Parts: sequence; C-alpha cells; structure tokens
Amino acid sequence: MAHQIDADDILVEFKIPGYCGVPLDPHEFILEINGEVLLRNENLPPKKRLLGNCKAYLFQLDKAYEYKQPLMEIFDTADGEIFDYFSLLFKNGRYSPLVSKIDPGSGSDLLIVDRVEIFPP
Repeated sequence: MAHQIDADDILVEFKIPGYCGVPLDPHEFILEINGEVLLRNENLPPKKRLLGNCKAYLFQLDKAYEYKQPLMEIFDTADGEIFDYFSLLFKNGRYSPLVSKIDPGSGSDLLIVDRVEIFPP
C-alpha cells in the first residue's frame, strides 16, 4: 500500500542566482531559479527524499524600468515558450489590463513557473 503524502510533508528548496552591479545585457534581468521537491523527513538519505525538480524564471521588471531596458528585449532573450507570454502579459510596455487587476500593489517583477516535475515512485 502506498504512503499518502500531505502538503506538510513536502519541502521545496530553491537555488537563486544573484548579480551585483549594473546589468549590461537584457538576459541579466532574468533569474533562472531551479529547485528540488523534497520529502520532509530527515531520517531518510538525500536520494530517498528527492521527489522531483522545478524550474522558474524571475523577470526583474522593476530593475528593467529603472535602467530603461525595453521589455521586449528582455523577453526576447528568454526561451521560446517563455517569450510567448510577452504578448499575453503586456500592452504598450506595461502589464495588460487583465494582469493589472490581479494585485496592483505587488510591484512589477514577474515570476513564471516553467515546470514542476515529480518523479515516479
């Protein structure tokens, strides 16, 4: 019989890169975030705790506005599938009206979860 895993049993650890200084290229406004989905059980060896992987992208749009970096150039440096979000999310260099309604006070940075992969048992 398989063991039931609750949300409280899961931990996601992220590896987030950081850059210091003035961004020189459009791709420096995008942080690729990789993570591991783990079973929260310290008694198991690390390989037994690993349930899967995840990947996300943080588009630092507040910083892009500050450095007057065109958003199209930033998205153009991203993977093809991620670039497709541009026309959906933006109109005239700003969030589309649909996105603006979600949370107007949260700033302009954008997190796109690219994938969450759970390994078979």
